[in-house]
Amino acid sequence: MLLAVVEIQAPSEPELHMPIPTLPYVEVSCPRPMWAFLLPLCFNLILILACGVLGFLTRKLPENFNDSWYIFLSVSSTLFMWVVFLPTYFTMFYYVYKAALLVLCLVLNAGLTVGCQFAPKVYALYYVKEEKMKFTTMTATSVVQPEST
Repeated sequence: MLLAVVEIQAPSEPELHMPIPTLPYVEVSCPRPMWAFLLPLCFNLILILACGVLGFLTRKLPENFNDSWYIFLSVSSTLFMWVVFLPTYFTMFYYVYKAALLVLCLVLNAGLTVGCQFAPKVYALYYVKEEKMKFTTMTATSVVQPEST
């Protein structure tokens, strides 16, 4: 939805770009205003920060539900990748390299996030013996207090 609004507000028109005038090399690109590129990234940043805050707040849950370390690792690696990506992207000279860098960063980010979330579970599934696993069970009890009249 956000990308549709961005595209309506700032439609992209293809244009030819010759990075070095003396070389016979022409690129076709769709330049976008800076805000149209950064607005979806700001939405992603809000989601990343919300995940980091929720991971921090849930760090004291019982062991069976405590994945906050892996959430923190995923969030911090994502923030690091985007902090490295943005200056590199904006200083890139050729549009082909910009697109390749963006794809590389997105694929690496997705793979790292999936790895941080599922690697501990896969490790426990294949390499931890069932006798060594600790399970904590919690039961919900309800307390009914009599009404005072």
